[in-house]
Amino acid sequence: MMKTKAGAFVVDAPLLESLDIADHNDSGCCYIHQNMPELVSACLDINYMIFLWTFLGCITSVKRLYLCSSTIKNAYPEGSVFHRLVHLTLCTCGRKWLKFLSRLLRDSPKLQVLRFEQCHELPDDEPRPCWNEPSSVPECVVSSLATLEWVKYEGTEEEKGVVAFIFRSARCLKKATISSKSTDPVKKLEMLKELTFLSRCSTTCHLTFD
Repeated sequence: MMKTKAGAFVVDAPLLESLDIADHNDSGCCYIHQNMPELVSACLDINYMIFLWTFLGCITSVKRLYLCSSTIKNAYPEGSVFHRLVHLTLCTCGRKWLKFLSRLLRDSPKLQVLRFEQCHELPDDEPRPCWNEPSSVPECVVSSLATLEWVKYEGTEEEKGVVAFIFRSARCLKKATISSKSTDPVKKLEMLKELTFLSRCSTTCHLTFD
């Protein structure tokens, strides 16, 4: 890792296998010098759009990816394919996370595990993100997605829409584990009923709700 005159860090490690970066600097302080074809796992908690665009375009060989960012509508170059990605954890605190989810599902043909987490609270004055189903079902949803996990599920319309789409489309889904953010037993029971009544394409899918 090199430090530039402007105080930014440049990662030049093509053989790196694991990467964990948290960058909340609005001007960006870390950049990748070249592709990382050997990267197995990456954990990115970053805000700066240009940094994210450059970074994700260089780590398309990653197998396990954790991503949290408030600026992820168009977070990597068009045409990129995460051809080895099997495990994706996506934070739901960003305003554009649903648009990014659609892209990642489309561009990750071998994805097996999809996990959602809410690492940061959404401000009350922030508009809720909008879920629009893909015009066609992504390859990974049809042929490889086996596990769905959701931490701090709130049961909002957009969240229910995502779960309903996956349940209805994922032929290989074996396990769905959903943990409620609410501790209210009445709200939790209502959410469980809604999830239970959703149609499932996979006859072997087991739903666990907490």
